[in-house]
Amino acid sequence: AGSGEAFRTLFYTYKDGLYAYVLTITRSAETAEDAVQEVFLKRWTMGERVLSIDNLAAYLNRMARNQAYTGFRRIALETLVQDRLHQADQDAAERTIRCWPKKCSTI
Repeated sequence: AGSGEAFRTLFYTYKDGLYAYVLTITRSAETAEDAVQEVFLKRWTMGERVLSIDNLAAYLNRMARNQAYTGFRRIALETLVQDRLHQADQDAAERTIRCWPKKCSTI
């Protein structure tokens, strides 16, 4: 119960500040929320392994910033994939129309 209470205290002490910091980077409430959740999830899974952090606030800020950048990379990759799929769909449609008899492709 002690580690749970310590984590709860950590969470409520830093979550708002981390959210505000990430929001200035991402300018997206949803992305900022996701990043902060990931920071605390990672911190929770570390357990007691990270007891010797000299500046916890700086450490959490760095984690949050890195998580925000990871979110940017994920969004950029998703956009690239969507663009390529859209282009592939357009190319396939154009190839199909070219195969139609001339009379069918006239509108």
